[in-house]
Parts: sequence; structure tokens; C-alpha cells
Amino acid sequence: MISPGEVLQRVQWAGDGAMPQVGTIENVNGILAVSFGTIYGPDGEVAAPGATNLELARYIVNDEMIRDTKMPLAMQQEVVMAARLLDPSIDGQIAQSIDTNKRPGLAFNTREVAQQALKVLVAEQVGTLAVIAFQYHRPRAVPTVQRVVQTEHIEVVSPDMRNIGDFDPNCSQSRPRSRDNWKRGERVIIPFNALMGYI
Repeated sequence: MISPGEVLQRVQWAGDGAMPQVGTIENVNGILAVSFGTIYGPDGEVAAPGATNLELARYIVNDEMIRDTKMPLAMQQEVVMAARLLDPSIDGQIAQSIDTNKRPGLAFNTREVAQQALKVLVAEQVGTLAVIAFQYHRPRAVPTVQRVVQTEHIEVVSPDMRNIGDFDPNCSQSRPRSRDNWKRGERVIIPFNALMGYI
């Protein structure tokens, strides 16, 4: 379990978006991209990626190291949708499109997303994994992924994502619509996840 001081630090980063880069990016040989918010259709299924996920996908599509090395991409459904819109040629790099919904209108949490990705990451022999996530989500997403993949001795790093995307007022979910909504939730969710040993 992380220390109380680190819990407080991560709550602060979730509110101010100032979390720095984690680890050394140069050795990365796999990507896990976690979506932030979604746009649901009337049936409760994902209908569009949303503005935040479009910017996460743009970061991946335009990153020379990611594209030139052809490293495997495990990406949540909305990020896959957005990446294919931006550059259909990325399809050959996608090792896994991770479902967002466990049932219509109800999304998997970050830990469950990482658990879905683990088998593929192992099969692709990923040794150093870069977690791509919205800057305000990274304080919880990065240690969550670290905890899930630690049994396979996968190193987790994460680039500084400041200035990549913003909260989406058109999101179907309430918390990703604004920073205030997000901060209120993370003040509870991060300590809870620490207590449960999820981060």
C-alpha cells in the first residue's frame, strides 16, 4: 500500500494536473492507453470517442517513437476509435481494443481495464510499458496499472501529458465533464483505492 503522503500527493495531482513524467520513456516496448470519459448512444453503448480521447489518440498517432518502432498498442475502445479516425494505418499496430463497458451504460474501472490488457501485454513480451492517460487521471491510472502488471515484472512508465486534451463537457459521464467534478471524486477514490491495495 502506498504511504499517506503519497496518497495526498496523488490527490493533489488529480486536482492540479501537475504529475510529472514517470520513468524513462526511451526503453518502452508497449503502450496501454486508458480512455477518459465516453459518449454513449441511446442503447448505452459507446457511440463516439469524445474530445479528450481524440487528443490522447492524436498523441499516440503523432509520436514518432511509438509509430517507428511498431510497438504493440493495447488501447481502450474510445482511443482505438479515435486513432482509426485520425490514421487508419495504425490498425496493424493495435494488439488489443479493450472494451469500455461491462454492460450498457456501465464502464469498467481502470483496474479492470488493466486486468483485461495483461494477457496481451505478456503475449507481446512487453517489458517496459508506457501508460498513456489524461493528465488528471494519471495520478491514479499509473499506480493502478503498476499494481496489476507487477506479477509479470513489467516496468511501468508514463509520459508527462500536460497540455494534452481537456475535460469534455459533452461526456456522457458526469465526472470527466469538469475539473471540479473530477477533483471531488478523486479525493475519495484515490484514498479508497490505496486502502484496498489497488494502488
